[in-house]
Amino acid sequence: MKTTERNLRIAIHRLFVLRILLLIGFPFVLVSCVGQSAKVAPQKRSKPSQPAKVEILKKDKKLTHLKRITKQDYLRKIEEIRDPKIVIYKSKRQLFVIDGDTIVRKYPIALGKNPKGDKTLQGDGKTPEGAYRVCIKNSRSRFYKSIGINYPTIHHAEKAFVNGLITAEEYKRIILANEQGRTPPWNTKLGGAIFIHGGGAYADWTDGCVALYNTDMDELYRIVKIGTPVYIFP
Repeated sequence: MKTTERNLRIAIHRLFVLRILLLIGFPFVLVSCVGQSAKVAPQKRSKPSQPAKVEILKKDKKLTHLKRITKQDYLRKIEEIRDPKIVIYKSKRQLFVIDGDTIVRKYPIALGKNPKGDKTLQGDGKTPEGAYRVCIKNSRSRFYKSIGINYPTIHHAEKAFVNGLITAEEYKRIILANEQGRTPPWNTKLGGAIFIHGGGAYADWTDGCVALYNTDMDELYRIVKIGTPVYIFP
């Protein structure tokens, strides 16, 4: 059993390294919304980029055009928002809702107590980065209302398995849940239960979640659906 798990870990490591090598040859775009210029950051081979940032663009090519978005319609009725995407900029402490080619909402946010960098472990206080989807909604949350995202993703599982943080069985369960569009396991060393929820955006106070003021959470809860894309940038 140990030999099989070791061989699987080696195979995943090789695939993970191959994917990094394929990705670092391409520039990625750190998109910027209204009032900010887009920045194109070429990859430095001496410092491989974080795969999650590249995957965001590969999974949803339309997001690369966010740098061209200049349309705003903050008065658009909720029932008229047809194709929402959530875009979060951790450094700006802002959450944008984008409908097609138009920014329709902007909310201030609070993050985890240790907000810099991607989440990698249970209890690290970090807010995850990368491409996600809404996988659960709770109208009776402990923090008013909440919208859960599918952390940990396949990317997190691959990296953790290669580094020996999770078992082969845990790795398989995370992969399968993500591939089937279900909520991934939240009981591994990677942690989980990452939500966008109410409670206030006055300061960074969560354990890794994204917090809004309750009035803003009311709107966002009505806008998003299960499967709504969520993109979290540094």
